[in-house]
Amino acid sequence: MPDVHMGKGVAIGAVFASEKYVCPNAVGVDIGCGMCAVPIEGLYKDDLSDEDLHRLQSLIKARIPTSFDSHDAQLPWAKETLKDITREHHPTDYLAKRIEKEPKIGLQLGTLGGGNHFLEVVYSEGDGQVWCMLHSGSRNVGNTTASFYDRVAGERGVALRGLHGSLNYLDVESKDGRSYLKDMQWCQAYARENRRSMLELMIATIEEVTGKKADLSRAVNAHHNFCQCEKCSFYDSRSQQVQEKTLWVTRKGATSAREGEYGIIPGSMGVGSYIVKGRGARGSWQSCSHGAGRTMSRTAAKKVIAQEAFEASMKGIVCDTHPAVRDEAPQAYKDLGQVLKNQADLVEVEYRLLPLVNVKGFEEKSCRPLDGLGQRSADQGRSTELVEVVMSIADMKLKVGGSMVAKHFEGASTTDLIGKMKARFEQCRIIKTRASRIQSCELYLCCLGKKPINMEAPATWKAPQRTRRTPKKPVPRTFNGW
Repeated sequence: MPDVHMGKGVAIGAVFASEKYVCPNAVGVDIGCGMCAVPIEGLYKDDLSDEDLHRLQSLIKARIPTSFDSHDAQLPWAKETLKDITREHHPTDYLAKRIEKEPKIGLQLGTLGGGNHFLEVVYSEGDGQVWCMLHSGSRNVGNTTASFYDRVAGERGVALRGLHGSLNYLDVESKDGRSYLKDMQWCQAYARENRRSMLELMIATIEEVTGKKADLSRAVNAHHNFCQCEKCSFYDSRSQQVQEKTLWVTRKGATSAREGEYGIIPGSMGVGSYIVKGRGARGSWQSCSHGAGRTMSRTAAKKVIAQEAFEASMKGIVCDTHPAVRDEAPQAYKDLGQVLKNQADLVEVEYRLLPLVNVKGFEEKSCRPLDGLGQRSADQGRSTELVEVVMSIADMKLKVGGSMVAKHFEGASTTDLIGKMKARFEQCRIIKTRASRIQSCELYLCCLGKKPINMEAPATWKAPQRTRRTPKKPVPRTFNGW
């Protein structure tokens, strides 16, 4: 696809079809990630004051958790929605047990995520009609399910290593292949309902502020990280004839564009998006791009793009321009207009939508008070006592498991410790050892005041005394990511 860029295992913007095989990493770790949009009937750009826009952003941020956060309590419809998904797509015992035992799956229904995911209030370039739009996927359950089946494919399927990640794949007729397809389809349905749930919260918020309702007959809800069985026409070079077969079509960062089918191609957070209609192009497996595509990595974007330039590019849009979001700056992406021109034979443009309000998920944010629609309680701040808990846990890990966490944080002040935690969490993306990644996340979450599993301390707890030991003959240590 014209927005193609590097991805894990398979390039983002890749589409392929197979009669016999499926590759978990080609579908991606965010199974069912996609877009959702709906117009608001009778509401136009000029109807919204600056005060209205700021109020909309504030309420949307309060009612839809982002990044690693979840709802404090399940949305009223969440339990029945999960039952409906399970009736529609029967999960394997592996996933069914997780659905039953992990409350997080229900609590994350109707939550955003981070990275390039967003919530937006936009307007049509032509008539100025206001739309709700969002980009999100299957959250933690999709990520962990994808990782599980990638390991299964490596152990019991066909192990194949690409330059930037695993390309392990499974035969769709094998037991493991059928299991993956079952759970993948469940996660795709979860992603669809996750977007629908957030859209309902956004629609309710807009109705509260403006009194206007959504035109649900024109809603679009489409995946762009997914795999599905489709009837395909293709040219067979061996027989030199056009053939028709039922194939498993995998799209990683690509949108289905069958003839007459509506899709959404978003740009960066300051550029806007397009509602498109598919032309059914056979050569692309009836697909189109899923966005503009990056021109630089997140690390490069934060190094190259100045904060002032980022803020200037977002002028006129009610949004957060926190430095943590700078890797999502418009300058880090391709020209969306050119990307559309490069796929004129795949889709036709129906609407161009421009942003009024943007909400992104990022880690350095405060919590919010809880109301009937899912607002969150106020952040009580980080305390010295909490940092002492972290230090004690780190010390315990040093004594019990040989971890070097305590040594890394030894002697740090509260401020220094928080800074080091954040730095380590950023680095954990490139740490290859699973235990080190978990450890990084646990310590960081504890520092932020979350409640990770097995990390609580009693109310009467006091940090134990730690003593330094200087070995007579120091032995070189393997830091294992630390």
